[in-house]
Amino acid sequence: MSTFDALASASAQAKANASHAAYNAGSRILVGPFAHPLYRRFWMAGLLSFTAFWVQLITRSWLIQEMTGSPLMVTLIPVAMLLPMLFLSIPAGVLADRFDRRRIIIAMEAAAFIGYLALTIIAISGATQVWHVLALSALTGSLMALASPSRMSLVPNLVPAGDVRRAIGLSAVVFNLAQIAGPAVGGILIGRMGTDVALAASLFFSIPALLLYMSVRVERKVPRPATRTDPLAAVKQGFSYAFRDPVLRNLLLSGLVVVATIGTWAALMPTFASDVLNQGAEALGALTLAMGVGALAGSLVVIGFGGRISHEKIEVLAVLGLALSVIGFALSPWLSLSLLFAMLAGLSQTSFMVTNMTVVQMAASEEYRGRVLGIRFLIIGTQPIGTIALGLAAEALGPQAAVVIVAVIGAVVYGAVQLATRPHREAAASTVSPASEESLRLPAPAGERASTGKSR
Repeated sequence: MSTFDALASASAQAKANASHAAYNAGSRILVGPFAHPLYRRFWMAGLLSFTAFWVQLITRSWLIQEMTGSPLMVTLIPVAMLLPMLFLSIPAGVLADRFDRRRIIIAMEAAAFIGYLALTIIAISGATQVWHVLALSALTGSLMALASPSRMSLVPNLVPAGDVRRAIGLSAVVFNLAQIAGPAVGGILIGRMGTDVALAASLFFSIPALLLYMSVRVERKVPRPATRTDPLAAVKQGFSYAFRDPVLRNLLLSGLVVVATIGTWAALMPTFASDVLNQGAEALGALTLAMGVGALAGSLVVIGFGGRISHEKIEVLAVLGLALSVIGFALSPWLSLSLLFAMLAGLSQTSFMVTNMTVVQMAASEEYRGRVLGIRFLIIGTQPIGTIALGLAAEALGPQAAVVIVAVIGAVVYGAVQLATRPHREAAASTVSPASEESLRLPAPAGERASTGKSR
């Protein structure tokens, strides 16, 4: 070999080593789910979509406040967006199991964009009426309810099996980030440029979100059945499957208890800011931000420790922490202490919700995943019922006593659910299929396993 050939060979080897080192560095940065392009696009699409949603929510609430000055009318905006989940989650789950989940998401995102555009045009024209805002809010809530099971069911199809848990957890981070970014962007734009500009700005988040969702192309892992049962029978099959499985039954009942009891505490935050702490709107904004920061931290904690601690321990600790934090918030006489408890409550509540939703999704088979998640979102839709009960209790007993009582009841009932279902868990472990058992097994850290496949 000549000197020139030797130098060329050495140069080529050096370039190969440099490329390998760069690849390893990139892998460390894009560890786990973010190493897969399809998931990265899906995650960014969700962040943009939910940011647009939150900008719309805060702007619509401010519009109603300016038009009516009625606190009751203002509360109807989030209620209009949440109530459809109570009625549409189960049909949405059936759709997710029967049809292309990606197309369902794209259709719902496109329809939501049209709704955002319609309200923006109405507002700019100066013809806005209360019923316009309420009707379009109900439409937005309906579209979100129809898309949610498909959106969550698609995540396991975007990453290898070993990254599913982290991928689901990171998908929850999307909502928490948007919950912070959306109101911040909306509030700044409303204050400086008005509601028309804020509504129009949401379109600049919604358009790229739709384009990113369209770029995520993935095939289902299992074929659809050759024959389809009627929708009502499919719903019955979904409920039967979910509540016949002891693990899913425990997770769903636990979620129902937390959502309908302790999870309603934040609905009275304006009352605490005004009547208990004797503060103004700035304090309400600070409390909301503290809760959002805690929620984001909760998502990151679950992602970081979900592979090292069993989901049962995380859920029990999270519910205990939530109950104690909410009681502390209710009894706090100082804003600084209330901010701390609000942050801890947000951390605990999100840790429970992310863990519960993650394990529900991993425990459900591909065939039934959409319907099981439909049931889980139906549970979220029961929150307005618990919120109304909390409001009635606050009217009769005062906000502090009402929140303390609800927190205690929620913790006690949650404990009863765990004790009642504990004897069945060992039996469930012996009947669960090998695939389900593998999906529930905690994955090893990313650095200890080889790549299990490429993005599809």
